[in-house]
Amino acid sequence: MMSDSNSVITLKELAHEAIAKHSRRIFKHEAGVIKDRDPEDLHQMRVGMRRIQSAIALFGFGDGFTKERDD
Repeated sequence: MMSDSNSVITLKELAHEAIAKHSRRIFKHEAGVIKDRDPEDLHQMRVGMRRIQSAIALFGFGDGFTKERDD
């Protein structure tokens, strides 16, 4: 995040920061998931994915990712 206290941060910048932060956390656990030794790695990866989904929904990008179903 910008360190200048007089700076204005846009929603786009906040969204980018949130998605990047949680993406890094997801990939941090990738090797552990592939090794399949500790279920905590999979759990943390799934938590990160849910947080990215929440960020997408929060910042209003979700409409472009939904697929309409014909039921």
